[in-house]
Amino acid sequence: MKSAFIPDIKNDILMSYMANTQNLKQFFYCHQCNDFYEERGIVLPLGSYLTSIIQDNIGNCPKGHPRSIDKEDIDYLLEKPVKNANSSIICFDIKDFSKKNQIQQFNNTSLIHVACMNILSQYLKGFIYKGTGDGFIVCLSSQDTSKAIDFCESLIARYLKFLSFISYRIGIAYGSYFSYLDLNNREDFFGQVVIDVTRIANFGDNNTILLSKSAADILLKSNDARKKNLVKLGYCFDKHRKPYKVYNYKSKSIGTSFS
Repeated sequence: MKSAFIPDIKNDILMSYMANTQNLKQFFYCHQCNDFYEERGIVLPLGSYLTSIIQDNIGNCPKGHPRSIDKEDIDYLLEKPVKNANSSIICFDIKDFSKKNQIQQFNNTSLIHVACMNILSQYLKGFIYKGTGDGFIVCLSSQDTSKAIDFCESLIARYLKFLSFISYRIGIAYGSYFSYLDLNNREDFFGQVVIDVTRIANFGDNNTILLSKSAADILLKSNDARKKNLVKLGYCFDKHRKPYKVYNYKSKSIGTSFS
C-alpha cells in the first residue's frame, strides 16, 4: 500500500530531485554590492552543515562589507545566481482578478500567456518569462526601454484591445535582476527591481502603463519619438510607505487617465 505522503511521480524524477537537493549551496546577499556570494564550507546535506565551524565560515563579503545576518538574504541554490544588469523588467497584472469568475480568469490568463510567448519569440531575444497567477513578469536583457514599450504595444494592439472584459495594469522598471536554475532545471529570477516593478504596476488604474523613473529616463534620453507620451506623475507610496517616482505612458490607443 502506497503511503499518502509520497508523491505519485516517477522514481527517476524523485531520485534526481533528491540528488539536486543534496548539492545545494548556501549563498548570502550583500546589499552594498548588490550581489550574491557563496558561504564558505556551509552546504547541504545537513551532515556537512553540522561539521562546519560556523564562526570560520560566516564572514563579510569579499569586498569587506559587513554581513547582515537576515533570513531574507540567504538562498539555497545549485549555483550562484547570475546578475543581469541594465535590463528592462515588465509586470502585467489583471485588475480585480480575484473578484471575477476564477475559471474564466484562468482561461483569460492562459490566452495571454500564449500571446506573450508568441510576441516574445518572434521579436525579442534574451528574455525570461514567469507567470504570476494573475499575470506575468518578463525580464528583457536590454537596457532599451523602447523594446519594453514595443512589447506592450504589440500585446495591446494584437490581443488586449479585443478583450474588453480584461482590465490590465502594466509596470516597467529598469535595473538588475538575478537569474538561476531551480531544482527542476528551469530558469527563474528574483531581485529588488522585480519587487519594485510589481509595486509600480499595482499603482495603476484600468489599462494603465506606469514606468519607474529609471525606465523613463532611458526613454527620455533616447531618440524615440514616443518619449512625448510620458507624463510625470510624481511619487506613489507602497504599503510599506516606500516612495516610487513614476511616469504614465499614454498615447491615443494605449492607457487611460491615472487615478
